[in-house]
Amino acid sequence: MIVNGFRLPLRKLALCFCICSCWPAVTPAAQPVTVPPSAVYIRQLMRDVAWNEMQAQLRPEHYYEYLLTEQTPSGEHKTLQIGSPQGTVGLLLFVNGRPPSEKQCHHSRNLLRQIASNKNLQETRLRNQRADEARRAQLFSAMPHAFLYEYSGVEKGTGWLRLRFRPNPNFRPRTRVGGVLPGLQGELWVDPATKRLARIEGRLIHNVTFGWGILARIHSGGRFLLEQARAPDGSWQVACLSVNLEVRVLLFKKLDVDMTNSYASYKPMPESITLNEAISDLEQRETVCRP
Repeated sequence: MIVNGFRLPLRKLALCFCICSCWPAVTPAAQPVTVPPSAVYIRQLMRDVAWNEMQAQLRPEHYYEYLLTEQTPSGEHKTLQIGSPQGTVGLLLFVNGRPPSEKQCHHSRNLLRQIASNKNLQETRLRNQRADEARRAQLFSAMPHAFLYEYSGVEKGTGWLRLRFRPNPNFRPRTRVGGVLPGLQGELWVDPATKRLARIEGRLIHNVTFGWGILARIHSGGRFLLEQARAPDGSWQVACLSVNLEVRVLLFKKLDVDMTNSYASYKPMPESITLNEAISDLEQRETVCRP
């Protein structure tokens, strides 16, 4: 799945973390685990999970239409999104639970027209979206090495393995994005049948600094939660995304990142869909605008 990226770098970083249980999982139950798995099994499982999540980010097999609900302290926006190999575009449907104003409707549709006619804008948006995917892939790549894992049980009804994780003191991040991982601890759920990450939730247990204390510092106490689920076609997709962080930029400016994204109603699109075809599809959708 390809999802529109945030414009601010720190919010792009936040996109790597995720969310609340707002989309019921359609997951066949795996064979129940009758004995606690060995440490060797858990390490290999997390390597496999990380690899599968990386591939899903960097080499999506399908593109989808879906509903995206973005919630921040300033309000809620719901859009209809359509993905393609050349990027993802969206059409505004609701603002704070109501139809958008005529001005908001015009802005949303005008942006689609600008994207369709401006090759440079298309390339910039695609480059930003691919950069977001690469950052998320870097996080997944580092997970087997960044944490120490401990078996915590099996989720009833799904067969998911529940693992506690804490920072690995021997881990040395190789990327700026990976630099946040040494500050995290929490719990995650893995589907052993498909070796995919179903859920991860955690919190920062100490401050994390980027750029040697000059660029930004994320303060301890921040929380995140990511949940993925099986779509009707059997693929794993993000269900929700949420993060709450307190960030200090340049040691002076304070930035509170408080956002929740929910994803629903996934529908596979034709394999050959192009960006302009996605835009044309959205332009033909009827929307209600209030005066």
